[in-house]
Order: sequence, then structure tokens, then C-alpha cells
Amino acid sequence: MKNTILIIDTELNNYQRLKERLEQLQFSVHTFSDNKEGLFAIVHMKPDLIIFNFHLFLLSEKNFNEENNRHIWSTPIIMISSSKKEEDLLFAFNMGAADYLTKPIHSRELEARVKAILRRIEMKDNAPTDQIKIGDFVLNSNEYMIDLKTHKVNLSKRELQVLLLIIERKIISREEILKCIWGDDYTSDSRIVDVMVSHLRRKIEKNPKKPQYIKTIKGYGYRFDEPRN
Repeated sequence: MKNTILIIDTELNNYQRLKERLEQLQFSVHTFSDNKEGLFAIVHMKPDLIIFNFHLFLLSEKNFNEENNRHIWSTPIIMISSSKKEEDLLFAFNMGAADYLTKPIHSRELEARVKAILRRIEMKDNAPTDQIKIGDFVLNSNEYMIDLKTHKVNLSKRELQVLLLIIERKIISREEILKCIWGDDYTSDSRIVDVMVSHLRRKIEKNPKKPQYIKTIKGYGYRFDEPRN
């Protein structure tokens, strides 16, 4: 079955090359310049992925009802924006976006991100529920272990909890990690999170000083990036 992709943006000419390329790869691609038509399509076409103009998304959000929300947030969304402001990026990810790109759009990069997200969904659907494959490693949560192809490393309970949380949220503050993981033991000292992340980087990163997975957002927290093949 073909994967269905919706593109909702007022500047659809920017996506022509991408649309042609994805259709060559047997994707079913539908474009909408009107956000209301786009919302209707989301509910009735049940796409596998949505490429959504961030400004149109903000205009559409006030029209979201329970049915809209159920379909929208069960579908991965790549937000496209002309804004490079960190607060907009954080807002998009906190709302549940799967990815966020700033204009100008580079077709090859966007194609790679589309493939990476759909590949992750397919692997998640087919993989055992206790395993997550990301980039060069497989995380086995039942065994508290990471398989890095060349070797395996064990995780503590806290390390596993922190890693799963960062992977799930994509972008998260130190304070959120403290509250979610330490709970009643939560203190105002967020250095414990930095120490935990440092341990994780030494275990999963090829070069912990130049991490490709767990990136630092200065003054906020962390962002999880997946390699784009």
C-alpha cells in the first residue's frame, strides 16, 4: 500500500520537485493551499505524514475540534516555517511536531526527513514492543541494554528512563526531565540531569563531545536528533 503524504502550504510551487520525486518513489502526495481543505483531507484521507506550513497551522489550530485533534496528533507532522526563532521551534515540538524545517526548502533534505520518519514508523510497527531502532543502535528496554552493532552496553534504570523520555519528547527542558523521572525526589539542582546525559552520551555517541543524537539547547535542555540517511 502506498504511503499517503499531505502538503499544506500557500507556496506549493516550492514543493513541486519534492512531489515529483516522492511520486516516483510510489508515495501518494496531495497538496492543499487552503488550511480548511487541508484539515478536511487530514480527517478523511488519514495520511501517513503531513507537511504543514507553521503559520497556516497556527491559523488552523483555533478550528481544531476533538476529531481534528485525534487525526492530526496521531499523524507525524513536519512543520515548515520562515521563522528561525527558538521559541517557535520549541512551541512546534511541544505541540507534538515530528520535525521542524526553516525556509528556504531544500528538496533533498526534506525528502530525507520524510523517509526517515516513515521508516521509523514502519520499524516501530514491525519491531517487538521492547525494542527501538534508531540510527546505529537498538535500544532494548526490557533488558536495559543498547546494541551498538560492534558492542553492547548496559543502562541503569534512570539512564533508560531519561533516554526514553528524550527520544519521545524530541525537545525537553532539564526541569521537565527532573519532574518526570525523579518525581518526589525532584530538587532544584538540574545538574543531575546534565550528569545523566553525559553518561548516556558516553554510551551511545561515537564522539560524546560532538553528539549526533542528544544535542544541548543552551539555557533550556536537550533535543534528540535522528541521523538522516
